[in-house]
Amino acid sequence: MSTARDNILSPRMAFWLLAIGIAALAGSILLGVFGDRQVGRTSGGNAYSSSAVGHAAFVALLKARDIPTAVSRIPSAGRLGPRTVTVLAQPDPEINAEALRAILDGDTRVLLVLPKWSTRASSRDPGWIESASLIPERRFDRLIGMIANNMHLVRPEGPQAWSGRLAGDGPEIANLQLLQSPRLRPLIETQDGILLGLLTYSGARVAVLSDPDLLSNAGLHRGANAAIALAMIEHLLPRDGSVVVDETIHGFVHADSIWTFLLTPPWLGATLLALLAAVLTVWLAAVRFGAALAGAPAMRSGKTSLVANGAGLLVHGGHLGHIVARYGAATVADVAERLRIGGAGDEEIQRTLLDEAAQRRGLTLRIGQVRHDRPVAAARHYHAWKREMLGGP
Repeated sequence: MSTARDNILSPRMAFWLLAIGIAALAGSILLGVFGDRQVGRTSGGNAYSSSAVGHAAFVALLKARDIPTAVSRIPSAGRLGPRTVTVLAQPDPEINAEALRAILDGDTRVLLVLPKWSTRASSRDPGWIESASLIPERRFDRLIGMIANNMHLVRPEGPQAWSGRLAGDGPEIANLQLLQSPRLRPLIETQDGILLGLLTYSGARVAVLSDPDLLSNAGLHRGANAAIALAMIEHLLPRDGSVVVDETIHGFVHADSIWTFLLTPPWLGATLLALLAAVLTVWLAAVRFGAALAGAPAMRSGKTSLVANGAGLLVHGGHLGHIVARYGAATVADVAERLRIGGAGDEEIQRTLLDEAAQRRGLTLRIGQVRHDRPVAAARHYHAWKREMLGGP
């Protein structure tokens, strides 16, 4: 005669499920630790780009000079301290105003590099650009307005005579782009405008670079551009400070939520395995695991059990207030009879006379102090009042 089996999974199936789960989890961990976290090839004006308008060479230059530099994919607002220079390189002119002001108004020092080129990626090599054209000046109105009032973008023609404490031998930039503003304290300027200036309302905390070609891959090697770029960073950087290039302004954002992190590869596999293990555990426990339910407690006999059960039923039924009221009336009548207080048959008169008697005797408790909305406390008050009135139990 065969016996029924209560095993949902055979030992072999359980072994293979466990082995596959461990292997998948180990693979997810190894991929997360040693996997390639770099962004794919991009041709935009960002720190990951090796195109003419990108800033990968600028980041490499800072690291080569042993300046602590990181490219961040986590929003900088409210996260970085005053010893950090946050570089916002070429934000889109249509950038979210709140996101930009949250960074500019923070405690960190900021280098804001204005955009200049509108580019099209190469169809043959995604890391290069196929064409570039100057962004129309009218598109800068909104972005410049978020930085400061009374600021204008100009693109002068012809050679420029450079001046300013960081100008050095003067940068070499084609299609020069400058700013004119009384709000900027110039560090590098010409007679036509300012290339690098500090916002006067924030001192040395926010610097604006009007032309990104000073830092771009195509412009950094020209003339004294690299030396000027390094001097600019060293001027803004406090002692033992660091540079963070914020790439969230270009859409490169890491998950800032633990749930987004767990639901993003490579950790998605580990998360799914954990959920599967939890489902199997609940399923197995619901079918055959777990201790048997305990039986109902045996009925006890005796006066104590009878009183306890009766009290429990009264409390459960909501009759405790009525019992306390009857107990109070009986207590008042008993004390009035013992003290020979008149008013028999009228409880209110007896309560008044008893409180007057307590006052004459200098006692502390009064029958009028009873709160019937708290039955247990009221019963205790009645008992204590009776003992004080009668001078004993």
